[in-house]
Amino acid sequence: MGGGEVARYLGKYGSKGVRKAVIISGVPPFLLKTADNQEGVDGGVFEEIQKAVAADRSATASLACVPTWHEDFRQDVARIDVPTLVLHGDADRILSTPRVPVPRS
Repeated sequence: MGGGEVARYLGKYGSKGVRKAVIISGVPPFLLKTADNQEGVDGGVFEEIQKAVAADRSATASLACVPTWHEDFRQDVARIDVPTLVLHGDADRILSTPRVPVPRS
């Protein structure tokens, strides 16, 4: 659950003092399916995940993290200007392969 924090930090504060970054199986750039992100995941999937987590009383903290997956990190990712290793497997049951290409200048 650190990919969003990496993207948001670099997007907000820049890369001064940062030489490299790593995002592993991350939510960024944007996971939710919307009119401008047709390759995203349908919101109903998140509702079902929340229902399953809520049914498991010991998983309360996990329930609170599901809505954070809706965060839009596209602008933050576009501001990353240090070498960044992005690792993402093709068998992830929640996060699919990266959905939004990030243009580089």
